[in-house]
Amino acid sequence: MRRGFSLIELLIAVSLAVVVMLAIVSVSTNMVRQHLQASHKGEVNGQTLAALDRMNKDIEGASYLFIPTTATPTGDTVGGCYNWEAKFQGSATGGPLTNGPITYFLYCVDATRFGNIYRWTGTVASCSPAPTYTACTAAGTANGGTNAAELWIAGDGATHGISRSDALSGVGGYYFMKSRVTNGVEVHYIVGNSTPTADGAGRPGQYVPHFYKVDTRINMLKSFNNTSD
Repeated sequence: MRRGFSLIELLIAVSLAVVVMLAIVSVSTNMVRQHLQASHKGEVNGQTLAALDRMNKDIEGASYLFIPTTATPTGDTVGGCYNWEAKFQGSATGGPLTNGPITYFLYCVDATRFGNIYRWTGTVASCSPAPTYTACTAAGTANGGTNAAELWIAGDGATHGISRSDALSGVGGYYFMKSRVTNGVEVHYIVGNSTPTADGAGRPGQYVPHFYKVDTRINMLKSFNNTSD
């Protein structure tokens, strides 16, 4: 007759099973975390690169930059016009370069930490006075209410979105600054959250949310008689 398992043998078997299960749970948890981190990294990178590419094209192609200016060199707004010169045939108000349409663009960063970037664009009869927006929100309009806001980079107001890159932007911080070297704009902001978050009760292996830091200069390639430069 076969004897059954002793109590010690059962305890050993159960202990081994628990160890194996804990190892499986730990591996699974790490795989899920890595997947979430990779997903967030791809989202942040995608948003940043797409927004920066469009901003590059707008500023590089503009013939006139109406903000920031020498008088107002820093801020949370950048805007310019295509097919416009500030000193058209000696005019103090400027005029179009050709008979084609005059197009403007505006970007603003809302004041909330981890906020949004909004963009407006459209055609105008003149770039003097410069187009303005009513509010840096989703409900904000520009060009006298003609153009609605486009949400360019989305933030949740709490953990990710846009914040200032204060290390380079200086005391008080800013997002956009008139270039100190060439005609154009310096851009300083962070997409995502660069603040470390403790893993559990401050245990080793802190998780730092993915972020993308933008500190760059975008040069105007078609600046023409621009009083702002």
